[in-house]
Amino acid sequence: MKTTEIKLSAAGMLAPIGDEDEGRVEVVNKYLGTQDDRLDMDRLGKVQKLRRNFRFLSIVGFSAVLGSTWEWALVVAGISTVNGGPAGAIWLFLIVCFGMFFVTLSMAEMALMAPTSGGQYHWVSEFAPKKFQKIASYVVGWLCVLGWQGAMASSMFAAAQQFEALIALNIPTYSIHGWHGTLLSIAIALLAIVFNTVLVRKLRIFEGIALVLHGFGFIAFMVVLWLLSPRSDVGQTWTDFQDNTGWGNPGLATLVGILGPIVTLVGGDSVCHLSEELRDASWVLPRSVVVSAIVNYGLGFIMTVTIMMTRGDLETVMETNTGQVYVQVVINATRSRVGTSILTAAVAVLLVFCSSNSVTTASRQLFAFSRDKGLPFSKWISTVSVPFAPG
Repeated sequence: MKTTEIKLSAAGMLAPIGDEDEGRVEVVNKYLGTQDDRLDMDRLGKVQKLRRNFRFLSIVGFSAVLGSTWEWALVVAGISTVNGGPAGAIWLFLIVCFGMFFVTLSMAEMALMAPTSGGQYHWVSEFAPKKFQKIASYVVGWLCVLGWQGAMASSMFAAAQQFEALIALNIPTYSIHGWHGTLLSIAIALLAIVFNTVLVRKLRIFEGIALVLHGFGFIAFMVVLWLLSPRSDVGQTWTDFQDNTGWGNPGLATLVGILGPIVTLVGGDSVCHLSEELRDASWVLPRSVVVSAIVNYGLGFIMTVTIMMTRGDLETVMETNTGQVYVQVVINATRSRVGTSILTAAVAVLLVFCSSNSVTTASRQLFAFSRDKGLPFSKWISTVSVPFAPG
């Protein structure tokens, strides 16, 4: 495959070197986006270094897989069940959705005005009082970088826990130890890095596979749990606030349980950090942020209500040797180790894809902040070599 050479124009846009033939002009248009994209980059004072491969559907799919809200709703079911009970889990999920949606709308509006991979720290530099712009932007930039690095570790450890549950489910003598999760997390991290480097050109194919599995996995869990599991009383489920950890007050325990829905819904800014890889970003980005939020909130809420309505006896599911409450709920419903293993494996694989997408987002955040010289070794970190090749 022949690679087209690219040079930087004075305005910060890319242009081909040599013959200005029609084919090369198409290459530039394909990878640099629309005229509005180029004007946005020029207005923001940034140089286009990344391909604009994403469109509306692909970026919404990316966000859905990264968010993995129904998967995370299953994983954190134990936190909410112990701290607040079923009613606490359901109502706090709605409260967190309500609050985070207004944050999402604000991000969408700022993304429309400044579609840059820097995201929050760039917006802070624009809207903070002039005398605080630099320091506030610098602090927020570090918080975003560290936050996404932590999010990567959380996603990978959550995926590792599902593999541990899968082993415990099929080998009754297996005992889960902390170092098992650490080693599995490292393996998943290496796999996610391979997806984002060696297999980066195939990433869109894997994203498509993950999105299909994400959809069908949700349907499978809905069918299994609603058809096979015992039903809890609707009134009790929505009104039974519990303190199962000795806080002494169900209300206080419920507030502690807010960690569950927050973990489930965090990461709504993920697509903002891919704005420089999104075609027609100023139009597509704000809409994709809002649509992604609505889809993720909906799937997460439905799964939260489902797992709380079909959980069965609380003490039984909490004593599971798999370390995952939902796994015990599923095996109680199906009475099948094989069927439960398939559903658990689906969650594990989807969280591996979630980890891969977390690496994608975190790397863009890291690149953007380094480009603005916010990190040590910024010049080295922000160096990007992208062959603008046709095809």
